[in-house]
Amino acid sequence: MRKYILTGIVAIALVSVLIPAATSPAVAQSDNSTEEPSDTEIIDENTRLVSAEYDEEDGEAVVTIESATPQAITVTDAGAFIQGGEVRQRTVTVTPGRSTIRMAVTKVDGYTGVSIATRQTLYAVPIETSADVFAGSATWETVQAGAVGGAFGVIALAGVIAWRMRSGGRSKRRRIS
Repeated sequence: MRKYILTGIVAIALVSVLIPAATSPAVAQSDNSTEEPSDTEIIDENTRLVSAEYDEEDGEAVVTIESATPQAITVTDAGAFIQGGEVRQRTVTVTPGRSTIRMAVTKVDGYTGVSIATRQTLYAVPIETSADVFAGSATWETVQAGAVGGAFGVIALAGVIAWRMRSGGRSKRRRIS
């Protein structure tokens, strides 16, 4: 009997691993190396946004800029526009290459944001700050993974209950002679 239960559990595990792999979409890859790096956003011809994150501990936005020329960049707290009052601004002179700018920002409803101003462009950068279970909205793959996890929990619990009932309940009584 144990052999059949173990075989069933292994079969369910294999099916649960193979179904999400078969249903996930294929990722197209291009051999074109002339495109811009996909991890940066172009602000203007001299400036790129490399990353923008929110540091929960310090309440600061951490913005990484890549500049082709020396220039002055002004970073503004966009969250302050929703709350009203004085709006924080910070002007930094950056040199060619990557520069990181830290600035205290206002958090509103799980979001914050900054604007980045160069001589030519005013660029808005929304930053999500809420820590959810999922990075974005739940996808079909996350629903499937949750269902498989729940099924394994139910099967394991049923197996433990069946084994305990078969082996005599909570405790075995021994006869002392």
